[in-house]
Amino acid sequence: MNLLKRLWTGLVNKTSTTPAPAETEEVTEVLVEEECPVAEIFESICKKAGLGSKFLEGLSATDKFVEWYEGPADEESIRASLAEFKITDTAINAKMTSIGGF
Repeated sequence: MNLLKRLWTGLVNKTSTTPAPAETEEVTEVLVEEECPVAEIFESICKKAGLGSKFLEGLSATDKFVEWYEGPADEESIRASLAEFKITDTAINAKMTSIGGF
């Protein structure tokens, strides 16, 4: 949903004849900064566990995790949430259990 919001905001800002309020820009920047570390940390954890690009890109695991995850952007919190995340999708669960050992 955040991606859709960012795209819509970008489109509105490009086509708008009035300048966008400063608050909107700040909120958008915070969302972008927050999402990137979550995705990077998740991918790093998965790669260390032996889950490669087939898992991350083929199953869209990173996108699904970023959309699902609502916690802090630190490795400990993300690792703690993986057991709950893997049950959200059967294919992700199978790969994370057999290869990743989560």
